[in-house]
Amino acid sequence: MSQNLHRAGKRPQWEETPDLKRNAWQRMAAKTNGVVTPGNAVTMLGFAVVASGLNDIRSGDRLKGVSKIVAGRACDLVDGAIAEWSKTKSPLGEALDAGIDKVEMAAALVMLGSSKEIPSHAVTIIGARDAAMWALTGIARSRKVITHPSLAGKHATFAQWGSLTGFALENVTRDAGLNGLSTTFNAIGQISLAAMTLLGAESIATLAQEAVAPRTEENSL
Repeated sequence: MSQNLHRAGKRPQWEETPDLKRNAWQRMAAKTNGVVTPGNAVTMLGFAVVASGLNDIRSGDRLKGVSKIVAGRACDLVDGAIAEWSKTKSPLGEALDAGIDKVEMAAALVMLGSSKEIPSHAVTIIGARDAAMWALTGIARSRKVITHPSLAGKHATFAQWGSLTGFALENVTRDAGLNGLSTTFNAIGQISLAAMTLLGAESIATLAQEAVAPRTEENSL
């Protein structure tokens, strides 16, 4: 999937289309100031499914919870494509997508870390990366500089969830007495965590450059 699917310009797509040529989705987006769009609906659906999955894991139903998390995160892989298909990409949709990613990961770290579903070193590494991204985003906003999710950042987020899923499935298979699979899922969790560390460092460096870049007409809010 092209990184462009997750990026919007300074203006919503429908504003670049004459009123009489807008499709139904663009007309709905225009009437709701960009709130009601197919992409935003998929983003919020994914958030609800992930939240339900985390609650299932907390309640002891690990397999059901992990399945929901995987399904919810799949929404993040298609919401950009749906926004592009419907021609309703916008700064609001991009911000919602990025914000939901951060909220979901923060909730997962708190819940899975506190219940010992994932190793403490994974919580520390992922938490440190996300804290740095939050801080740099705050610096950019304080300077009224527009930032966009980078390709490395998207891949790092994917690796984060791969790591958490691997560790969670390690627990599921261990409880079922499937020790061979448990070892395999642990390896998946560790490898994904290592990949996230490298990609996370790249995404932090990219965002840092954007956050402190001189303000121009193109990158200013």
